[in-house]
Amino acid sequence: MGEWEREAYFRSELARLCRSACIPFVALWGRDIGKRLGAHLHLGLFWPTREIPRLVGLVERVSGSSAEFVRIAYEQDTASRSVCGGWQIDVNNRNDAEASALEWAGYVAGQPCKHPAPPMLRGKAFGLSQAIGRSAQEAARAQLDERRERTALRLQNGS
Repeated sequence: MGEWEREAYFRSELARLCRSACIPFVALWGRDIGKRLGAHLHLGLFWPTREIPRLVGLVERVSGSSAEFVRIAYEQDTASRSVCGGWQIDVNNRNDAEASALEWAGYVAGQPCKHPAPPMLRGKAFGLSQAIGRSAQEAARAQLDERRERTALRLQNGS
């Protein structure tokens, strides 16, 4: 399998793993080609910490590289890394989720600046999962509105 076909396969397998674990597949991703790492993927996703071993198992299977370690989430930023250093799973330990998300998005969007010439990528360089796309937002509109109302009531009541 080619590098980008493997990356697309990994995302489809990740979506399948999410369905089997009843987890919404919520992800932002950016593809890149670097001097040191070659073709690689930056993937930010919602993933329950209790399910990290399953995520590690999928990454090991698709990449062919086993984990050097798997740590309890939130003890350190890096929850797992491969023996060869080819992949790493980091956990967001920051208190401000919005600032953290913006920081990560800036990091991924800034990747082209690290290269003397833009990488030659086939297909989409950036993407997002269907679970956070427009059609998913419209399908969940009633739930989102209800959550917004509950939050507003909580803030109004001072709790």
